[in-house]
Amino acid sequence: MDESTNTINQTSDLPEASAIRKNAAGISDATISIFLYICIAFFLPQSALNSIWQFIYVLMSLAVYRLISIVFFHQTIGMRLCNIQLLNEYDDRLSIKEKIFAAFFILINGIAYYKLEHK
Repeated sequence: MDESTNTINQTSDLPEASAIRKNAAGISDATISIFLYICIAFFLPQSALNSIWQFIYVLMSLAVYRLISIVFFHQTIGMRLCNIQLLNEYDDRLSIKEKIFAAFFILINGIAYYKLEHK
């Protein structure tokens, strides 16, 4: 077995995004998701806001936000602000299946965050 197949994208021209960029993108996306939930909360009945469902609604809003933004726009707003993108192990944009998995799971084998290079 070749050693180059064990690591993700050793020959990539794009550098992998730093942990600071990844965390900043995640915090930005969580903030946007909570803001969206607060906007939607005005339309929910008061009984739904005083229960454990409030936490579930926030998680659902984050999942839906990530799903829509990754599937349709290839990156979230937080990723756009931090200048990073998701690529698969062949330096290609993600397939629809990979995008759906990436929207719900943070760590997926073969998918990584890469810093965008402007030419």
